[in-house]
Amino acid sequence: MMGSSNILFLITARKGSKGLPNKNMKVLGNFPLIQYSYNFATAVASSNDVVCVSTNDKNIYAHFDSKDEPLHFMRPDNLASETSTSDSVIQHALDFFKTQGKQFEFVFLLQPTSPFRLEEDFFAIKKAMETQIEMVVSVKKCKDSPYFNQFKESEEQNLEPIIKSKTFTRRQDVPPTYAYNGAYYYFRVDAFEKKSKMEFDQIKKFEMPSWRSIDIDTYEDWELAEFYLTKYTSING
Repeated sequence: MMGSSNILFLITARKGSKGLPNKNMKVLGNFPLIQYSYNFATAVASSNDVVCVSTNDKNIYAHFDSKDEPLHFMRPDNLASETSTSDSVIQHALDFFKTQGKQFEFVFLLQPTSPFRLEEDFFAIKKAMETQIEMVVSVKKCKDSPYFNQFKESEEQNLEPIIKSKTFTRRQDVPPTYAYNGAYYYFRVDAFEKKSKMEFDQIKKFEMPSWRSIDIDTYEDWELAEFYLTKYTSING
């Protein structure tokens, strides 16, 4: 019989980035970018949880190994290409731990490009997970709205509203809309494995302020993150 673990904290960090080369090991403030996610996970994980970094980057592997925090495995290169899906990476990690006699009730997916997490986030997200809910995901409120000032280009190359509605004439009146910010994905393993992976039906939001919703992908994002570190020094630990 397999041992029962509760949460797999999975930090996904493949090698390479076109927008910002080697960003996961680039030093932001006091730490390499990936260290923020690892520090967060180890701070909130319980004794029956597991913190795992899934990477094919030897520099990341060596970084944690030098701190006596060796990683569980190296991710196969065929799961680290630009076309690799999050689903396949998650399933690979779950399958690996099954071979080690461990299975999990939840996965807490953390992307290294979102460094501005707080421990209280975890407890709020965990509380939001109810019996009928399959996933709690972090979001930011959108400034623009498909009801009011977001458009798509028609076949005739004309701009047309994404949602055509005569109901709303003022921006203040449109329903709030949200976008995933990439910081947190907390979901049930049984729902993940039964369905078409991350295509859940019952999803609850965990709203974060815009400054903590930064998802670092470009030099401009990096410079903005450095500014936030100087403004909110407590996040740098």
